[in-house]
Amino acid sequence: IEKGIAVSSPSQDSSGELLRIDIVVDGGNWYHSLREYLAGERRFIDYSALAEWVVNELLKEGGPLADRRVQIEKWYFAAVPGDEVVFSAALLAFLRRLAERDGYQVKKFPKRRSVVRCVKCGYSQTRNEEEQVDVAVATHMLLRAARKEVDVVVLVSGDSDYIPAIIPVKEMGVRVFVAGFQAISLSGELSGVASGTIDITEGVRACSRPQEALPQDALPLDDAGGDEDG
Repeated sequence: IEKGIAVSSPSQDSSGELLRIDIVVDGGNWYHSLREYLAGERRFIDYSALAEWVVNELLKEGGPLADRRVQIEKWYFAAVPGDEVVFSAALLAFLRRLAERDGYQVKKFPKRRSVVRCVKCGYSQTRNEEEQVDVAVATHMLLRAARKEVDVVVLVSGDSDYIPAIIPVKEMGVRVFVAGFQAISLSGELSGVASGTIDITEGVRACSRPQEALPQDALPLDDAGGDEDG
């Protein structure tokens, strides 16, 4: 058990209780928040190490889950554009690495586009729509809580749209923490509803390295460029 965090089988602590933690990542929200935080800096992130860092924040002395034995499941929800071949290929490679190397359960959904036109000036704008990801994340949390398959959820997103899902999940006895960049992406309203917040800024620095130091086969989150979601 590296750093005393994860267990590969349902072992129990001295109190007879195993704490089951889901780390749930809204890929689109995470990607845009990360790009804003890095502000052009390109880094490779070890997502397995980052998940451990997040859980350690809860388990450390004085933390809300101090000294508990836990079992972790990691989930990553992403929207994949079908009309951008180069970017989609890079994104799919990134998601494949998350699953194969970092142990995430990856859920992929098609990204939809819509055109919004101003009725006054006629200006039109193409928007990306990711309702499927938002609905899937909310449904995932609700079903896992209803089936009593999880005790704690760490939602990596600052989107206040998740509030209607977080409230009933908590009512079912599951603690929901939200993780993100405190100065950038964490909604104050969302933080007020959650069981607690985790500022992931330090974790990103601790669990990443500059792109210049990357091995040749490594794929940074934002290596495809552009303003799409990963």
